[in-house]
Amino acid sequence: MDKYNIIILNLCKYYGIEFKELDLLLRDREKRLIFLLLIKNFRCLDVNKTIDMTRYINEKNIKVNLKKAEEKVLINKQFREDYFEIEEKIKKNFKNA
Repeated sequence: MDKYNIIILNLCKYYGIEFKELDLLLRDREKRLIFLLLIKNFRCLDVNKTIDMTRYINEKNIKVNLKKAEEKVLINKQFREDYFEIEEKIKKNFKNA
């Protein structure tokens, strides 16, 4: 399984949804920002693959949303805690894979 799918599976597990419901998850702006930040930081951001997965992300808004996500990590405590908790779980999965 590639990094991209491991990140998605962990995100879905964290929020208690199934993989096929990813589009519903990414409808929420904060969750979408966390997703983009995770795939960027784990160096598996594939613009075309990301755009194909959901209608809530397009090529134009990826850069803008990444910048907003990076700012939000610094400003919003709950966002930061969610992000780092998910990131830690993903790192554990990479070690076990």
